[in-house]
Amino acid sequence: MTDQNMTSGSVEQSRNLKNEVLTQLPNAQNLDAVWKLVLTNLELPATRALLYQNAKLLHLDLDRAVVGVNGIWLAMVQSRLPLIESAFAKAEGSRQVTLIPLAEASAPPGDPGPDVA
Repeated sequence: MTDQNMTSGSVEQSRNLKNEVLTQLPNAQNLDAVWKLVLTNLELPATRALLYQNAKLLHLDLDRAVVGVNGIWLAMVQSRLPLIESAFAKAEGSRQVTLIPLAEASAPPGDPGPDVA
């Protein structure tokens, strides 16, 4: 298989996933599917990993995407906003991306409670 055939196959798979996502009503499951599609369109593996672990698509409409980011990573993700917008453009068409801080979903535990002896 040539590189062009591999690229064509990837583009076709991306289109099929996009069409599948767009034919459904927006709900949490669909937002997750769109977010996965956006992540696959990021070229830098480190950026993809950062967003996979620390960000979540919260809202999507025709003009805007709202992405929640774990607070400590907000500045780092903000510096990658052009890459994120480019990935949205490839996956879903051009969108203004807004980043907002998320509450830490899995904050390190403080006091585990009393010891049981």
